[in-house]
Amino acid sequence: MYQYSTSRIRLVEYWYMTPFKLVALLLAAAGTLAAQESLIGPVLFAPAPNPVSPAGLSFVRLAAPQAQEMGLPEVAASLYRQALAAPGANRPSLDLALAASLLDAGRAEEADAVLDSSPDHGSALWHLRKGLTDLALRRIDEAREQAQDCVPGDLTPEDRAWYDYLQGVLAGIDGDSPLAQILFRQAEAGAESGLARARFLLAETEQSLRHAPPTPDQLQEAQAQAERSAGQPLGYDYARALAVMLDELGRKPDALRLLAANLARLRRDRGSQARVDDFHLLAGVIGGAEGGAGRAALEALLERGGDEDRRRVALEMLAEASRGDPQRAEFRRILDRMIADPANARSPLLDDLLLYRAREALEEGSPADAIAYADRLLTAFPGSELKPDALAVQTRGAWNQERYRAAAALAGQAREATAWADGKALFGVVAAEAWFRAGLRGGDPADFRSAGAAYAAVIRRPPAGMPLSELRFQRVESEILAGALGRAAALIDEMARSPDFNVVDRWRCELNLAFALQQRGDMAAAYARVNRVLREPPGVGMPPELHGRMAWLQADLAYENGQYEEALRLAGGLDAATARVPEALRAQIRAWGPLLEGRALFALGRDAAARAALERLRAEWPRSDAAVESFLTEAAHAAAAGQVPAASRLLLQLADQHPDSGYADTALFQAAQLAERVGTPAELDRARELIERLIKSYPDSPLTFDARLEEGNLLRSRNRFDLAQQTYESLLNNPRFARAPDRVLAELALGDCHSALAADPGHAEKAASLYQDVLEREDLEARPDGTDIRVEAGCKLGELYRRGRQDAEAQNVWFGEVIDPFLLHAAALGSTGRYWMARTVLDLGDLLLADGRAAEAKTALEIGEKAGLLDAALVRKRLSLSGAPAPD
Repeated sequence: MYQYSTSRIRLVEYWYMTPFKLVALLLAAAGTLAAQESLIGPVLFAPAPNPVSPAGLSFVRLAAPQAQEMGLPEVAASLYRQALAAPGANRPSLDLALAASLLDAGRAEEADAVLDSSPDHGSALWHLRKGLTDLALRRIDEAREQAQDCVPGDLTPEDRAWYDYLQGVLAGIDGDSPLAQILFRQAEAGAESGLARARFLLAETEQSLRHAPPTPDQLQEAQAQAERSAGQPLGYDYARALAVMLDELGRKPDALRLLAANLARLRRDRGSQARVDDFHLLAGVIGGAEGGAGRAALEALLERGGDEDRRRVALEMLAEASRGDPQRAEFRRILDRMIADPANARSPLLDDLLLYRAREALEEGSPADAIAYADRLLTAFPGSELKPDALAVQTRGAWNQERYRAAAALAGQAREATAWADGKALFGVVAAEAWFRAGLRGGDPADFRSAGAAYAAVIRRPPAGMPLSELRFQRVESEILAGALGRAAALIDEMARSPDFNVVDRWRCELNLAFALQQRGDMAAAYARVNRVLREPPGVGMPPELHGRMAWLQADLAYENGQYEEALRLAGGLDAATARVPEALRAQIRAWGPLLEGRALFALGRDAAARAALERLRAEWPRSDAAVESFLTEAAHAAAAGQVPAASRLLLQLADQHPDSGYADTALFQAAQLAERVGTPAELDRARELIERLIKSYPDSPLTFDARLEEGNLLRSRNRFDLAQQTYESLLNNPRFARAPDRVLAELALGDCHSALAADPGHAEKAASLYQDVLEREDLEARPDGTDIRVEAGCKLGELYRRGRQDAEAQNVWFGEVIDPFLLHAAALGSTGRYWMARTVLDLGDLLLADGRAAEAKTALEIGEKAGLLDAALVRKRLSLSGAPAPD
């Protein structure tokens, strides 16, 4: 009865890293990086979270590059900056990635500052990024120097393409146009996807605008040539050059009007589609994608253009400029319109459109739609270079729907589909965390085993810059939650020898393992583990609060192991053990000291000293959880000693003084049980009043079902079967209790109510139906007492039939549905089941004797005797009274 919530459940913290709290944003939604947090819910003494967990690093490594490739450099830059704040972040690689995104966003000065402050000043990639930055800032000589210092053989194929682009621009500045064009084409050919090629084309177009402002003579000459050659191929070239000059002079409206006039002429004269696309793109770059003529030109290029790469440029620019409404809503309408257009059914651009629309669906909070768009991409374009991205969208969608097993499977597919080595490792972390969350959601140890295996694989080939210590921590947590505590202990011991498993994570693992051992009842192993850890030096960087928790757990485990004197000593030392713990936390830990002392003193038989310790606790820390729980501790001791009035007084004192605590409902329920235990009519009425108070004051309490069930039992004990029936029916008809573990007990009790009123045939039929349903419930075998409940239902069903003079039905139920399956062919029964089985055997014996079938009665009773259910003397007496021969 007194299984109250113990302090250790609230004190011992499970430190779950959350490596992918925001992995749902795999495709670069802007947001704050994931921090560590407990997935179990609010707990006492929760540690301060680290700024960014492996979730943040993995999120950035997967999401930011995709954001940049999809034309969202501002998003990518934001993510990279947040990642740089993470402990253990790989700063050199993140600095270079951040610089690239800043360059894409047109923030060259910021990119330059990042590169200058980066610890990496010698790699080929640093020289490349620095050269591109110098170029954007028009430091041409410096850009040449960086290009010369860059070793292209040390670059990845994608970065080698940017090196070709840099050399191409420099060649163009030097007047070598043929070489520049060759290098530009090499750069575009080296791009790994159409979206990447579009980025090169956009960069090339933007670079064409970065010249020194023209002189008045140059401007006049260009205007004259454009007018003389208007409508001719050469005239369009001059018009393009003139538009660039006007833009350089800050005359954007004039440049846009000139381009618009030439576009109108091209449409009227049915000029080349390539020229139309080029003018639309130039108008978009000059005017910008935010609105006006620039956005209109890009929309026209995207919807009606002929060159796929230029259309992708328009797609990227519109996406970047559509981060808020009304542009965003319009961008989505364009995507929907183009995807639905049959003319685009075989367009090479359709997979890009589907990917962008899937991403937008995720942003809208429609993961099902996002999954559908990505699935259409994968179905229509099974060999698409965007396959890893589509699988990432589906992973994110499943994650947002909390379908973590599906997310794990999809992350595995994405890992296989991507050629990016670090991407494979990062998707491995996604899969591991998805399995972990599936386990937390469903409680299936198999999910935690899968998580452990996935973390083990990631640890063997980790992503660059990922803090290995936290991944090792997660692997141990997976084993603990899978119930493999021996394996978890061995892993901790093995990992403790590794320099990349820091002492803080190791202690957290030890604390969680000890708690799990304690919850499993292996107090000795938990105590030995904690003692061993505390004998070691705490190590550099050990948070004082972690050391304080470990000291508390040591004291609690000393009590749990029956070492009461040692528990007293350790509890008294919590003040010193928490000297460096922050004051608010220290006060909470210290409050548990007197509670432990009180428990230990009660166990040692020193009741007066125990009560004094608990009174001191309530005086010094009156609002603490320990003070509240002290009432339960003292009440339990009083009840065990037969001091029921004192126990009841303490419980009601708790409920009255601490109505908002997490224990008030427990106190009321236990006080009602004590009143029922006294059993007088007045106390039974009082018990029902306490139950009504509990239900009214705490309607959401997990004890509500048990309280109503107890109320029904109280009414039955007072022969108020009509009111008891209503009480049980209210439980069974309440959707909230559809999955209540003890719902079957309410069904059985309702059957008892109808059985008591069985003089009415309607009640008898209902009782028989309820008993039969419970008897046939094979799913009850999952309960430790499930067979006992079925045997009780079968015994009562037979007795109902016997009272109704349906002896054949009673005999069939007792032997065919109870004795044969559950006694002759079943495992051992519990104590309750043995009682009801013995009663069933006796009932069957009495029925057979009354029917004059003494030999069969003798056989039935002997079955009960051989099973150890019936005493031999009782069997002989039963048979002798009937005149039947006694057993041999």
